[in-house]
Amino acid sequence: MKDILVKVYGHLEFDSQKYSSEDQAQCLLALHAICQDWYLDEDIFSLDDNLLTISYEGTYFPHEEVAMILAEYISKESKGKMDFIDLEAWTLQRFFLDAEHNSLLLGESVRAEVPLESMKKEPQSINKQRTEEIDTIRTKEITATEENLPNKKTGEENIGTTAAKNKMPYSRKSSLNHALEASQEKNGAAYKH
Repeated sequence: MKDILVKVYGHLEFDSQKYSSEDQAQCLLALHAICQDWYLDEDIFSLDDNLLTISYEGTYFPHEEVAMILAEYISKESKGKMDFIDLEAWTLQRFFLDAEHNSLLLGESVRAEVPLESMKKEPQSINKQRTEEIDTIRTKEITATEENLPNKKTGEENIGTTAAKNKMPYSRKSSLNHALEASQEKNGAAYKH
């Protein structure tokens, strides 16, 4: 019996107005081709009525290649996510397969305003990277068409631009401990008796 080192679960609800059943079948064929390249079973992916599901447990999964294929099918009406759980590194990487998180991939402008009051209410245990992301997003408008791929003041790339250049959907990576704590904090009232 093989050791389970990674688990992958997810779904993508296609925009049926934009992607026909033939387009969706092409996506499934591309995903099956990746499976063949990595000697994985094709039944990892299933397509049923505009809904692609992903379920895998094993030793390796080409999550970035799969995410890049799925990114081609993100539109304003699509919804989904893909969770890549690395049990060896004890991390969770969630790929967001929706327009809200991937406006740069869609070539659209995104403007996110984070009120200062909400920054003060966030727990002190928030990691430094998240704080920096919020500070960057607070007053900037990021567009894929402007010449702002490296930030002119700091020389650093803006949030999401690296992913947009690589056609990779937006993702967040955290330790499983952090993800579990956040889930318990969010759903804490449900667990209390």
